[in-house]
Amino acid sequence: MATDTKKKSESTAEDATSTIKVGSDSGTAAPHKPRRLAPLPSGKWKIAIVLVVLLVLIGGALLIHGKVHIGEKIYAQAAGHKIYKQDIKTLIGSNKGVSDHQAATVLADKYLTEALAKEQGITVSDKDLQTAYGPVIEMLKKNNEYSYQLQVNQLYFDKLQTYNQGVYKGYLLVGHFSRNIVLQPDAAAGQVISTDSPAVAADKKYAQDFLTNLYNQIKAGRITWDQAAAIEKADPTLGENMYSSLSHSGPFDASRAPISLFAPASAQEQLSKLKKGQISKPFVVSVTNSVGTDGQTFESYFLVVRMDSTAGGKSGVGFQEELQQAKQRLGYKVNV
Repeated sequence: MATDTKKKSESTAEDATSTIKVGSDSGTAAPHKPRRLAPLPSGKWKIAIVLVVLLVLIGGALLIHGKVHIGEKIYAQAAGHKIYKQDIKTLIGSNKGVSDHQAATVLADKYLTEALAKEQGITVSDKDLQTAYGPVIEMLKKNNEYSYQLQVNQLYFDKLQTYNQGVYKGYLLVGHFSRNIVLQPDAAAGQVISTDSPAVAADKKYAQDFLTNLYNQIKAGRITWDQAAAIEKADPTLGENMYSSLSHSGPFDASRAPISLFAPASAQEQLSKLKKGQISKPFVVSVTNSVGTDGQTFESYFLVVRMDSTAGGKSGVGFQEELQQAKQRLGYKVNV
C-alpha cells in the first residue's frame, strides 16, 4: 500500500507540472531567450555584400553625374522639370558669353513649350526644323546645343502662336480705313491716336458699305470670291494703291504662317465663332497702339471671312496672355 501511495503522489505531481503554461500566473516558467537569426550560408553573404557595394557605387555615380540633387540650388523649373547647375553647364558647353540666366531660360522654355505642344497636339519634327532653318540646324544639333535648343524653342513658340490665333484656311476680304488716323502729342502719354475726325468717320463708313456690298453679291452668287478680291485691290479708296504696305483680300492658310490681320484680340473673338463652311458678316477690327499710351486701341479695318477649315483659336485671349497663364499653371520659374 505504501508503494501505491508513492506512485499516486508522483502521478499527481506530474499532472500539476503539465498544467503550467507560459505567461500563466500558475507556477513558474523559465524565462524566454531572444531568437537569433540563422546565419546566412557563406555564398549568400557574398551576394549581400556585392549588392550593398553596387548600391553605393550607383548612388555615387548618380551624385557625380548630377542625377541626385540633395540640397542643390534650382536654377529654373517648368512643367515638373527642375534645372540645376550641371544642366546649365551642359547646355552652355563651349559657348562664351552665354549667362546662366540665358541658359536657364532656354531650358525652362524647352519644357514649357513641349508641355503646351503636347496639350494642343502640336509637334516639331526634324523636317519642320529643316524647312524653317535649312542645313544649319543639323550643324547646330551636333556642335552647339545651346543655339540648337534656342531655335527649336522658337519654332515651338511660332507654332503655338499660330495655333492660338487659329490654324485657319479660307478666304478673306479686307476694307482698310486707317489712312486719316493720326498720332497727336499728349502731355501725359507723349502721343495718342486720334480717330475722331470727320475724315476717319467717312473712311470707316465707306469701308463698311464697300465690304457689305461685296458680301451681299457673293451670297447672291453674282460674283466669286476671286472677283471680290480683285475689286477690293483695285478700289482707289481702300485698295492696294492707297494701302500698299498692308495686306489685302485673297485666300489664306494660317498653317503656313500667322495671318497678321487675325492677330488682334477683336479679330480672334470673331474668328473663334466661325465653323468650317461658314462665312462671317463684315466685322470691324481694333488694333493696339504701339506708340505712346500703353493698351490704347482703335478701329482700323473691316473683314469678311470664309472659313474652309479650322483648328485652335479657341482660347479667347491673345498669345502673350495665354503664355503667361500657362507659365503660372505649369510652375515656370527662372531663379538666376
